[in-house]
Amino acid sequence: MRSTQRSTVLSVAHAREHFGEITNQVIYAKERIVLSKHKKAVLAIVPIEDLEYLEMLEFQHNIREAEKAIKEHEASGAKTLPLLDILRKKDSNNVIQHHDDRKRRKTTQQASKPTQPKAKGTSVQETTPARRKPASGGTTKKETKRKQPTKTS
Repeated sequence: MRSTQRSTVLSVAHAREHFGEITNQVIYAKERIVLSKHKKAVLAIVPIEDLEYLEMLEFQHNIREAEKAIKEHEASGAKTLPLLDILRKKDSNNVIQHHDDRKRRKTTQQASKPTQPKAKGTSVQETTPARRKPASGGTTKKETKRKQPTKTS
């Protein structure tokens, strides 16, 4: 069990001015700092261990709630449905139907595509268009040679 610890209450304006000091208090002294705005607590800065503990408690609570819901469902004798069926019933934007249609179209397109045998000796290079020289009649980068700097004495 965690020990109860009183928190230090500071204004947001004060925290802004002394943020480095406050973070050190939280990191090294494991102090909890509550920040207030207009004398109302609005947020807290806590050590990471406190956050991890809080998240673990929330996770345990969620597990207990899920187990309770499963037991209630089993006790009611209700029929169990696949998740996709439940989502389809609740789907107001037809998102699942749209997904199913896309999947069906993709399968149909793949099945209806005629397979064309590749001709012997063809390659990607043969089907790629050749590069053109600039229309202005200028030179391409490859054709441009840099002049070597001349040494001056």
